[in-house]
Amino acid sequence: MTKISREVIEFMETPSRVKEDLEANGIQFIYLQFVDLNGKFYLATIAADHFDKVVKDGISIDGYSCGFLEVERSDLIIRPDLSTMQVLPWETSTGKVASFCCDIHEADGVTPYRKDPRYLLKRALGTLKSELGNGAEFIVSPELQFWILKHEDGKVKPYDEAGYFSAPPNDKGTELRQEMAVALTKVGISTEKSHHETTPGKYELNIAHGPALEIADTMYQYKFIVKNIAAKYGLTVSFMPKPFNDRAGNGMHFHQNLADKSKNLFSDVNSKYFNLSDIALSFIAGQLKHSRGLVAVTNPTVNSYKRFHQVAGTEAPSYILWAQYNRTALMRVPPSPAEAARFEFRGADGSMNPYLGFAAFIMTGLDGIRSGLGPPEPVEENVHKLTPQSRVEKQIGDLPWNLSEALDELERDAVLQEALGEAYERYLYLKRKQWTDYGRIVTGWELEMYLDV
Repeated sequence: MTKISREVIEFMETPSRVKEDLEANGIQFIYLQFVDLNGKFYLATIAADHFDKVVKDGISIDGYSCGFLEVERSDLIIRPDLSTMQVLPWETSTGKVASFCCDIHEADGVTPYRKDPRYLLKRALGTLKSELGNGAEFIVSPELQFWILKHEDGKVKPYDEAGYFSAPPNDKGTELRQEMAVALTKVGISTEKSHHETTPGKYELNIAHGPALEIADTMYQYKFIVKNIAAKYGLTVSFMPKPFNDRAGNGMHFHQNLADKSKNLFSDVNSKYFNLSDIALSFIAGQLKHSRGLVAVTNPTVNSYKRFHQVAGTEAPSYILWAQYNRTALMRVPPSPAEAARFEFRGADGSMNPYLGFAAFIMTGLDGIRSGLGPPEPVEENVHKLTPQSRVEKQIGDLPWNLSEALDELERDAVLQEALGEAYERYLYLKRKQWTDYGRIVTGWELEMYLDV
């Protein structure tokens, strides 16, 4: 069965058709959803009988309270994207609810707000099409990993003490993940694989690949649904990169390729490297070139960098290299048939705003294509066992040690600044503020180390 593209659905949908769907499903309320530059999820509720007015006029929001604007002039308008309607997989006490992803507009309700993360991804996709052809699509498949946490004695603890691919009863999250999978399927989010991850309380529940805008929208709806299901049982789902000192962190790997209709632009059976075409190799080389600044977008929190540079033996990346089999690499090419050729960026985590992250992936990859870049030789050795001299010889660089260092790299990277567009200065301000605020916090570790000086 051929999947209808988001663009075709958007063209087909009209307010009257969507209203018919709302009425046919007995919808009482509508959730209007959007995100800020930090990736925070926001939601406004309207009664279903206000649908026509909202489609016509949108609803106003305070851009200052969302971190977009200063307080003296902060009016913005959100408008629902009609192609994103989903009926939620549960019924509230007041009846059935549907949701829409929203685009953000200026106060006139018409002009796109150019710091809207969703707008910035659309803009990057437009650049992709202008350079590679109107049929070009950026295809993404995220490996969605999360913690299930319980609250005991005033502390947050892992839901279980199981490990990689554990079976019930050690894996206590099996039935809960199955309930999540059923709920996601009801809203059209197909799940492919579920299992316990390497460390206690951490799980993976994957979704199908798809076009970048659709996947970014889906990731937020996915988070919203699984968090609400866990909350029913007094549990917390978290995508935080590193909540525990003594346990492995939680990353998010993104499989990427470019397609033009049914053709995989990354596939070439005559390639020197892993069935990857010249376009694919240049796309990889572009992301490698910009990776020190790229992580300021894909790993946007103070906590993100506590997952990097861990002890040898963990799979969180510390260095800039690529490979096919090597899981210590920042970018890996999973063995697959030639028609499914792709690569996996292993450096991101669940705190990433996918709209901004995907825009950054696109623009850095395109820079590699424009410049005719090629990657260095792939490295299949465990990078943690290489000497500093060997890493230099193999052209292996270091990832930043903290958010501040990553932001310094972002300030030097014109391609990533272009990916963030008019949101760049605001994004940099918000992230610098986060680092400054963190710098003022006195931790328990500091008290233990320095109280007796």
